[in-house]
Amino acid sequence: MPAELTIATELCTALGTLGYESILDMPSSPPKELERVGPSDWQSLLNTLKHSTHSKTLSCALINGNAFLHAHSALRGRLPAKVEWRGPTRTTGFEMVPADLRIDHVYLVSCKYASNVLINPSPTHLFDNLLQSRPTNPSKNWYLEVAKDEFNTLFQKTKSYIEHLHPYSRMPDSYLSLTSQDKAFIKEVLSENRWPSELFPYYQALCDVVASNTANRWKKNLKDIKLQELLLWRMLRISEAPYYMLGVSKDAKETLRLRIGTPWDWNSLFKLKGLEITPKSAGQPTVSWRAIVINKVTQKELYVQGHVEVRWSHGRFNQNPEAKVYLDTPHKELPVYFDIEKEESEIGIADHQNSLFD
Repeated sequence: MPAELTIATELCTALGTLGYESILDMPSSPPKELERVGPSDWQSLLNTLKHSTHSKTLSCALINGNAFLHAHSALRGRLPAKVEWRGPTRTTGFEMVPADLRIDHVYLVSCKYASNVLINPSPTHLFDNLLQSRPTNPSKNWYLEVAKDEFNTLFQKTKSYIEHLHPYSRMPDSYLSLTSQDKAFIKEVLSENRWPSELFPYYQALCDVVASNTANRWKKNLKDIKLQELLLWRMLRISEAPYYMLGVSKDAKETLRLRIGTPWDWNSLFKLKGLEITPKSAGQPTVSWRAIVINKVTQKELYVQGHVEVRWSHGRFNQNPEAKVYLDTPHKELPVYFDIEKEESEIGIADHQNSLFD
C-alpha cells in the first residue's frame, strides 16, 4: 500500500474516533485533539482525499473510528481529549504492540487495511532468536547461511549471464566483493519480475534448499512446546498490553474491529497443541506454519495458519534477505482476537471466568 494511503487511512481512523463522520467534511488543518501530525502529513491526507479510487477505503477508516468511539468495550461514546498519531517513525526496538494511534494515553490502536503481513524481521531474528531479544551481531545473508552452494552457483550463473549480455562489463568473482555500483547494475539488468529462463532453474534450486533447510533449522530450535507458544504469541502480536485493531480484511470484504487479548486471556481460554512447520515450493523460499490450538471450553481444535517468505531485500543480490511473516487465517478467527461489536464472546463471560480455574 502506498505510503500516502497508509497515512490517510491512519489519520481518517483517528478522525473517526473524534466524531467526524464524512470524508467530505474534513477540516483544513488537524483538530487540536489530534497530535503529532505535521503540515506535510495533513497535506498528504488532503491530497489522497481528492482521489476517488481511495474514497471507499478512507470512508471505511472513518467509520471504523466511529465504531471504536461508540463500542461498549472501547470509548463508549466519550470523545477523547487526545489522539496521538505515531506516524512513519521507526521502532527503537522490537515492539509487540504495533500501535499507530494512542488515545488518551491508554487506548492503543493498530490500523490494518488490506494487509495480512504480521511482522517483517530478519531471518536470524525469526528462525534462530525466535523473535526474542534482537540479534546484536551484524545481520547475515540467510541464503549463504543455509544454502551456500546453491547461492554461489546462482551468483556465478548470473555473472556469466550479465557479462554475456554486456560484453564490456566485468563482475567480481565473489558475491562478497560486490560494490554498491555492481549491485545497482545487477538490479537494472534483472529488473523484470521473473528470472530469465537461463537462470530460473538455478534460482528455483536455491528456493527449494533455502525452504527445506530453514524449516529444519526452525523446527530444531522449537522442540519445546512452550517455545512454540511464545513464538506464536510474538508472531500474532499478542502481548501483555491489550490493544485494538481497526481496518479491513486482506480481500477488503469485511471490516476488522477487534480487541487483541493478552497471554492471560490465551491461558484462560486456549492451549497450544503443537506448531507444524513445513517447507513449501514457491516462487521464492517459503516456509509454511500451522498452529493447532485447543479451545479449553469446547475442547475443539482450531487452526491458525500462515507462511514466511524469505525474500530478497531491495533487489536481487542487494541487501541481506528479510523474512516476511504472513497470516493465512482470517484475523477474526484468531484466538483472543475479540470482535468489539459483539456484546459477549462466543463462549460467554461465565465460561471465560470458569475456565480460569481449569
